[in-house]
Amino acid sequence: MDKDSKELNLVEIISITFKGIFNLFIRIFKGLGSIAHVIINNWVVFLLTIILCVAIGAFLSRPSAHKFKAGTTAYIASSEANFIKDICRQLTFHDSDNVSLSLSKKLNIPENVAQNIVSINTYNFIDYLKDGTPDEIDFKDKRSVKDTTSVILRDRLYIQVITKDIEQIPIIQNAILKFINSNPRLVEEFEVFKLNVLDKIAQSEKEMQRLDSLSQVSYFKDINKELSFADNKLTIGEQHKQLFYGDVLHLQDVIAHNKQVLARTPSPVYFASDFVIDTTPVNNQKKYLLIGFLIGAIIGTVFAFLLDKKRIIIDFIKNK
Repeated sequence: MDKDSKELNLVEIISITFKGIFNLFIRIFKGLGSIAHVIINNWVVFLLTIILCVAIGAFLSRPSAHKFKAGTTAYIASSEANFIKDICRQLTFHDSDNVSLSLSKKLNIPENVAQNIVSINTYNFIDYLKDGTPDEIDFKDKRSVKDTTSVILRDRLYIQVITKDIEQIPIIQNAILKFINSNPRLVEEFEVFKLNVLDKIAQSEKEMQRLDSLSQVSYFKDINKELSFADNKLTIGEQHKQLFYGDVLHLQDVIAHNKQVLARTPSPVYFASDFVIDTTPVNNQKKYLLIGFLIGAIIGTVFAFLLDKKRIIIDFIKNK
């Protein structure tokens, strides 16, 4: 009896579920039918609204108004990504009517170049694997501060420019780099960084000279002895020579690495390459025409509904 009751309850649940889904689809179709009826009754307004929005989309995406993205990775030698973002944030707040606050003044570029710049943005690199290499550029600033599953790389940023004239990208690129590297605090940090690297090189070279002196003593002192015992350690043959040789190689690697660091960091911030230009316009025509059509359809439907219910709306306003 209990088994039959359970089976009956299961059948009832399935039946109710399917009825609910069926009724939902019926309501959706009725709603779509009502919308279609309203649109047909006011098709002129609906069509004119779509045409107007599509025309606006075509105007905004005309060739003379095209905007292009360009960007590159900025490597940071002696500071952190957040500080560089703060420096670049000064470029997002500018006033063309105020000479001292204008973008052309800040970047020291011609006014016609500054007027073509739509935006200058910086984005963090996210390291999901926590191995020191970037896995994604956070274009949407979606990473939460509380996120512990990934880290933000501190030694690099992605700098992106949107401009109306791609021919001016080299000018903008050089101007941004000069603007960043002219920051007094950044310059001071970089000088300290260089001094530390040079000090590491000097200390390593000094240690190499010391080991060289020790090796010469070990080579020529008691040269005929094959075995010696000192400090509870047995020295056999040329073991001292091999030990010094390994230390010298390590110091040479340290010196070479630090010299490479100095060679590839000519400034506090440097670009990995020239700005890479995306030749597809941000406001490409197909995209804007489609957006214009969809917006026009939505607004046109609202207008059609208001016209269809205008008497009810007027009576409601009068009675209120």
